[in-house]
This record gives sequence, structure tokens and C-alpha cells, in this order.
Amino acid sequence: MVSGFHSGHPLVGPLAQGFWLGLSTGPYCFAACAPFLVPYLCAEGRPAFADSLMTLARFLAGRLLAYLAFGAAAGALGAAVGSRVPAWLPAAALAASALLMLACAARAFPGVSWCAAAGRWATPQRVPFAMGLLTGINVCPPFLTGMVVVLALGSAASGAAFFAAFFAATSLYLLPVLGVWPWLSAARVRSVGRWALGLAGAWYLLQAVRMC
Repeated sequence: MVSGFHSGHPLVGPLAQGFWLGLSTGPYCFAACAPFLVPYLCAEGRPAFADSLMTLARFLAGRLLAYLAFGAAAGALGAAVGSRVPAWLPAAALAASALLMLACAARAFPGVSWCAAAGRWATPQRVPFAMGLLTGINVCPPFLTGMVVVLALGSAASGAAFFAAFFAATSLYLLPVLGVWPWLSAARVRSVGRWALGLAGAWYLLQAVRMC
């Protein structure tokens, strides 16, 4: 297991790891991807709160489906190939994803939006569920790190549990878009997102070193 979580139930560890990753990188995910949800909420002027809440619920349902599907698939793949993977490969993959997180936190790739591909398809004219599905499978540094961890877990159930918890934690940061988006879109919040990503990247890099 990548981190030091232990429990009698086999899913508690993946749930804790997924929630921690989502909680620590949630500000980055919010700053990078929320701009593709907000235009939809604003597409019809100022919709009623109930309408905005339903739109957000559909968006989150799409993200949850994407996370569960990819988490279970990655866990099953890890179970299938685990015995044939060199011992050093999981540590190397985790280190690479952690370095990517640190690079993005340091703005080594200026102008790159990890949600740009999803944003081109998830226009305000498309349904929020599809938008959530597309942003849920967006290949961003936290998502890549989660996939590496799930591959090492080697279980479809553990993979689904990990990404269910990751979804729950990151979704906490999306709830404020219903009322206070102008403040949350400030440069200060983007800076907080980069710091959160950097700290999480450093932690996972340490875990990769410990695996060696």
C-alpha cells in the first residue's frame, strides 16, 4: 500500500487515501476546472437556486460515474498485471506523477489548462452530466497520481472506493460556485490551489522514495 493507512477492513485504506488526495488537491482542481461549470450556470442569466443546485448535482453525477469506472478499471488492471510488474515500476510511476504535480504547482507549464480538452467539448450548450463526465476523466496531475495509487492497490473494489472518496473530497470545493464564484475565482485562490498541489506532490514523492 502506498501510504501508511491500516485497518481491518480492506476498503478503509483506499477510502482514506482517496479522500486525503482529494482534500489536499481540491483547491487546484477547483481553480483549474470550475470555470467550465460556471458558464453553464450563467448561460441563462441568473437561474433559480434550485435550478443551479440541480445542474451542479448532474455535473457531480457525471464526475462520480467517470471516477468509479476508471477507478475500478485501474484496480482490476493492477490485479491482473501486478505479479508481472517489476518491483521498481510502481515507485517510479508514483515519483513521476508526483514530480508532475510539483512542476504544475511551480507553473513550469505556463498557459497550460489541464481542463482545456474537456472544456472544448463541455460547452454551455451541452448537458451538465456530460460536462461532469468529461472533466471527471480529464488527465490532470491529481487524477494521474490517483491512477498510479489504484494500480498499486490491485483491486477493482479498492480502485472504486479510492476514487469515490476522491470525488467526495474534491466535490466539497465545488459547492461554493452556487453563490460566491466571483471571490473564489480570484488570483489568491489559484495561488492556494498551486500550494496545495505542491504540498501533495511533495508528500507523494516522499512515499515513492519510501517504496524503494
